Amino acid sequence: MKRNFLNILCIATIVAIVGIVGLQRVQLQLSTGPFWDTYAFLANALYFAGKGIGYMELERPPMLSLLLSIIFMAGYVHESAIYYLDLLIHIAGVLGIFLLMRLRFNEYESLAGSITYGISPMVLKWVSVGYTDMAAISFSIWALYFTVLAVKKNGKYFYFAFPMAAVAFLTRFNIAFIVIPMTFMIIIHRSFLRNIKEILSGIFLGFLVLLPFLVLYYITYSDPFLPFTTTLGLTETLQSEKVQYIPDALYYIRNIPSMGFYLNRSGASGYIILLPLIGLVLYAFEIIRIRIRHEKIRKRVKNALGIFHPSLRVRYVIMLVLTISFFITFGRISYIISDLIMFTGIILFYMEFNDGKSLDIDLMILCWLLVFLNFHSNYTVKVDRYFLTLMPPLAYLFILGIRGLTARLENRYTQLVYPLIILFILSSSLSYLTHLSDDRDLADARNANRDVVMASSFFEHNLDCSDKRLVSDYWPAYSWYLRRNVNIMPTYNDTEYVVHELETKRYDYYFTFRSLDSAYYTTVFDSGSTRIYARNGTPPDRSRALYIGTGWHHYLEDVLDFKVKLDYDILGAGRLNAGRSLYIDSYSPRELKAYPRIFLFNFRWHDRNRAESILRDYVENGGTLIIDASGNLDGVLYNLDNTIFLNTTIQRSPAPIKFNVKYGNRTYTLSNFVSEDGGVWYGATYSAFGGEMNTVSESGGRTIIGIQRIGRGKIIWIGYNLVFHAFYYKNSDEKELIRDLLGLI
Repeated sequence: MKRNFLNILCIATIVAIVGIVGLQRVQLQLSTGPFWDTYAFLANALYFAGKGIGYMELERPPMLSLLLSIIFMAGYVHESAIYYLDLLIHIAGVLGIFLLMRLRFNEYESLAGSITYGISPMVLKWVSVGYTDMAAISFSIWALYFTVLAVKKNGKYFYFAFPMAAVAFLTRFNIAFIVIPMTFMIIIHRSFLRNIKEILSGIFLGFLVLLPFLVLYYITYSDPFLPFTTTLGLTETLQSEKVQYIPDALYYIRNIPSMGFYLNRSGASGYIILLPLIGLVLYAFEIIRIRIRHEKIRKRVKNALGIFHPSLRVRYVIMLVLTISFFITFGRISYIISDLIMFTGIILFYMEFNDGKSLDIDLMILCWLLVFLNFHSNYTVKVDRYFLTLMPPLAYLFILGIRGLTARLENRYTQLVYPLIILFILSSSLSYLTHLSDDRDLADARNANRDVVMASSFFEHNLDCSDKRLVSDYWPAYSWYLRRNVNIMPTYNDTEYVVHELETKRYDYYFTFRSLDSAYYTTVFDSGSTRIYARNGTPPDRSRALYIGTGWHHYLEDVLDFKVKLDYDILGAGRLNAGRSLYIDSYSPRELKAYPRIFLFNFRWHDRNRAESILRDYVENGGTLIIDASGNLDGVLYNLDNTIFLNTTIQRSPAPIKFNVKYGNRTYTLSNFVSEDGGVWYGATYSAFGGEMNTVSESGGRTIIGIQRIGRGKIIWIGYNLVFHAFYYKNSDEKELIRDLLGLI
């Protein structure tokens, strides 16, 4: 009875402390306004609620927006809804970590650990902002908790564990790695034999959670797995954060004191972290000591660790090799390989040192920490938000270390350390909150949102809003406040790009922070930092061209001196490798005939024979096809290396560092062909197969630039990704060469 009362008291304390501190964080976010990604989740929630505004980003994880849509359907449509929802889910996650810790620690230790996680400064920075991180972590905590209950108490908890893991996955795709510590628990307890029915049933229930979204993605992208594979295979595009390219694989490890516990690692306070580390070391030695004592009883130990005994030698050597291999491969090779090494090593360690008590949960938490630490350390893009997935296991290990230290002191007052921990974390968090409003990211977001609200209000009350095409650099925010679709202005550093985009697509209004110089656009609103430009005339038509593929759409028009209007259909501003324009045979021959020029780079096909037939028909009827196969020299499905495409043999070749090209009456000087990291520059070279090709430039008997005439049209083959090379090195000769080849000079 006393135990139940203490548990209830601890739960009430968690709700009170995390709730009160969290509500202060919500008030700060209300005064700041949404961040970039928050607007996308808000728009998706409107779509799920049947109140779509035309703008949505369905490639983003859907679960948070789906839950938010319930609030929207109830009639409360405001950005504050996502802040409060985020906080509620976070409180549930803190309660989950408390219950998980209670399987290992007493009430006071579990309370201290859950509070350490729940209101740590790093967590407070990102909770209640409307991002998916905190919600996904909360759901993953419950998935692990149900898994532990399933293997230790009742296999029917698998009915909850796998669906909860699916919910976590749909909240943030890369949280999928939570299945690794779940699998660890299932393997070491041999639940796959004892509870196979419950496990398969739980997996099936998890699949049912995923199924509606697989159907949605299939309808939207013709690929039910596209958003998942894109997120797990690539580093996320961070438009709303200060991106830091940091190759240091130990970056997060070095910053555990500052990110995890708000300690100055260069000051005296940073040494506080040594206390739980010492406790963890003592705990590890205790595990080994118990094992040695056990072996002595069995008379199998011939020295300190018994490593010379035949039955132990091999296992110790294997564990040592796996441990060294993990540290060697950490951050250097695929995180999947490192995870397999780590996973195998932890299982072997458990099998060797299992004490029949709580080592399984401790190693599950360690596995949880290492999986996500390895995943995020593997990329050169590092931001503090990625550290959040490490916070729950760090809080657990922090308490485990403190317990390992206090257990050696044998003093009745050692339990007072846990209230002191809570007070320390609480004071640090409140201190952090008072300074958070001055954070540069929040200040920038506050100023940007203020300008967006002001410009949106002016537009709705003073300008002709009906049937007008709008575009903005900050399209998610304007779409939300105007409750209508605002088109994407691609991210350009040069206003010349922006003017070209506006004039060729003839948008009616442009919302921006930029200053423009265009005869066809005038300023109708100017707050000093935000402007609205209105079209005041009809820009002249430009020659149209179609781009099929991905990559060149960011800079091809620049290389062509904006003399061509480039059409393409790529979803999400190219953030996803998806869209009609990626596939040659997405277009009919009749559609292609509308374009005098078609560019192909990093392209795909559904049926290669049909794709070649469509292109050949286009050229024979007078079209000009410009192909660079340098984007199709690796992979499996669309690899053209050492193959024949349109009667031309394509081969991946190293580029000579220096060469010039003579075309017509002029010699064009090219920049050195050296890769961005100073290595060899590779690309496509060509040779005719069963036809003729007029070689403009060659190297080693292979054509770099060639012209192949077919019927009334021609194919211009360009190698070594010359378009990107010209753009990257800002070489005017290279740009003019490309325009000369196309007859644009």
